[in-house]
Amino acid sequence: MDDLRLKSEELVNNPSTRMPICLVLDASGSMTGNPLKQLRLGLQQLFNDLLQNEVSKASVEICIITFGEKVKTVLEFQPIKPTIRLKIGTGGASPMGEAMKAAVTQVKERVALYKAHGIQYYQPWIVLLSDGSPTDELEESIELTVNGIENGEFTIFPIGIGDHADLDVLERYSPVRPPLVLSEVKFKEFFAWLSDSVSRVSESQPFEQIQLSSIEDWSELKRK
Repeated sequence: MDDLRLKSEELVNNPSTRMPICLVLDASGSMTGNPLKQLRLGLQQLFNDLLQNEVSKASVEICIITFGEKVKTVLEFQPIKPTIRLKIGTGGASPMGEAMKAAVTQVKERVALYKAHGIQYYQPWIVLLSDGSPTDELEESIELTVNGIENGEFTIFPIGIGDHADLDVLERYSPVRPPLVLSEVKFKEFFAWLSDSVSRVSESQPFEQIQLSSIEDWSELKRK
């Protein structure tokens, strides 16, 4: 009850149009070492960049879900704050299906909260990053995700990390936007792109079609 009251107070105190972003991040054992280090640095850059933009700082709300040894909601939907400290570890398998079901649930609950308080919002984004193949059942999560996209509830950006990402699986989650390949060493460039793209959206009208930033700095621009 206290958490719900706090969320409600945040919405009332800041009536800006919201831009909800849910990051679904692979934290399986294969992300241990330099990939995790680069991911953490990229996330910190994303937060810092968004905090530098007054519109984005007031509008963007971030949720972070990781999937590895288990699915964890590292950060529930909330505005960007300089005091946020993320604890992301790696290990275990790759339960992508469970993570995506959690992401869809988080997005729908956040939108319901916006509607309950009369807060306008931009179409939510789910950003899925994975460096391998999932290890759990996917069909239910794929159906939930595709239905949400087709109904205009949210959009998804499926990103494969490195040479071993299963792009065929990522494509099943995204009937409109094909998956892209992120070089393992270019998390910084990817999150800079994400920050700039989110800022463009937050400065537009809700559900307005806009041109996102170029992906050439971080994507290999090809299917495997």
